[in-house]
Amino acid sequence: MTEGSTNLYFADALARAAVNASQTGGDGAFTYDLPSGIFTYVGPDETNYRAAFSATGDLSYNPSTGVFSIDVETEYTKANFDSDLGDATTDDLPEGTTNLYYTDGRFDSALGTKTTDDVTEGSNLYYTDERVDDRIATTISVSTGLSTSYDDLSNNFEISLSQASSTQLGGAKFDSVDFLVTAGNVEIATIDCGTY
Repeated sequence: MTEGSTNLYFADALARAAVNASQTGGDGAFTYDLPSGIFTYVGPDETNYRAAFSATGDLSYNPSTGVFSIDVETEYTKANFDSDLGDATTDDLPEGTTNLYYTDGRFDSALGTKTTDDVTEGSNLYYTDERVDDRIATTISVSTGLSTSYDDLSNNFEISLSQASSTQLGGAKFDSVDFLVTAGNVEIATIDCGTY
């Protein structure tokens, strides 16, 4: 059958000539080879991917290596840190599990479980009966006719009065028949021709 002018017989050359390839954007390449009838797509490479990223602020980016980095000394300076820290309070920080924040309630609760046994003694020593006894024993000064003794084991402190004599100050005893003793005053009660 003779081939007409519009409805042509199928041929590879005709089919290949009827199509084409067009890339309208994006990375990579899309091409068509007419003699072979082959479409070829080459996807984007690392350079294309890296070129799609960028960084600003404290973050820097190297497109030749694709690496993001932060140089604390360059990007985030001590002045930046000090400024940020100055704006923060403990309300901005999560509390840990062991080093807890101070509160009056926590302090009062913890202090309520303590005694002086838990506190290191400083230069102001704690009160003990023994310390008081020893202090008294070393600080009392007695006058003539008096003497002291202290038994540390029994915690007994004794002040003794010497017996008076013609040469020794001390305590004396007066009988109530011949002497009247009132408020420390001694008077001879009656002269009865005794020996004086």
